[in-house]
Amino acid sequence: MRPTYIYILLGLLSFMLPSCLKDNKEIFDKPAAARIDALIAEEKALLEAAPKGWRMEYYAGRDYSGPGFTLLMKFENGHVTMAGDNVDPELRATSEYSIVRDQGPVLTFPTYNEVIHSLASASLGYPEGIQGDYEFAILSTSTDSIRLVGKKWGNEMLLTRLPEKSSFEELLLGMLSVREEMTANTYDFILDGKPLAQGEINTTSRHLTVTLEGKSYDIAYTFHEKGITLQRPLVLGGKSYQSFAWDSEKK
Repeated sequence: MRPTYIYILLGLLSFMLPSCLKDNKEIFDKPAAARIDALIAEEKALLEAAPKGWRMEYYAGRDYSGPGFTLLMKFENGHVTMAGDNVDPELRATSEYSIVRDQGPVLTFPTYNEVIHSLASASLGYPEGIQGDYEFAILSTSTDSIRLVGKKWGNEMLLTRLPEKSSFEELLLGMLSVREEMTANTYDFILDGKPLAQGEINTTSRHLTVTLEGKSYDIAYTFHEKGITLQRPLVLGGKSYQSFAWDSEKK
């Protein structure tokens, strides 16, 4: 009789197993979903809590091979108003935004906004456009910054809260002034008065290219109202240099 009892017991266990798995899935899924929903609510509140909005350092092209742009965004009541140095500086485009659930929270712009969707649109001869994103997984947040990564092309980008005394108009005017004054492509790279090399800062491709201390750099950059910020830093003598101010007098 003993083998019969063993077979019966195994049969009962196999019958119960799917039910147990289903119950466990429901138990663990609900808290996970609830946690993500709470995180989404917090991140929406964070975006809309910035009275002057946010600056996005936006990078196009696989592995940052394309140009960098500065997009300005103001989030309010489920909508976003954007401006940027990739379009007419007077353009203010308003559309919907959302934070949705995926493997984690994702910031997306589901209705057309000329400022950002034009960077992700295909064009004649360019079926992938300039390889831009308009959906971004949220990597981390703080009061003043949000780290993102484009869902399609994988470039990391940064949202930074704008100062309360700033305005889209003032920031764009500063960026345009810097860009217009950078009429040369070739620049001397000097550190502590010591000439290091000559390199290129191209305002069309928005890439800095130079060889310093035997290392070659080809780095996308974005404009800010006082100069440029590199996507990743130059490293010299163990120190990192990433943001540079433009000197109008010395050029």
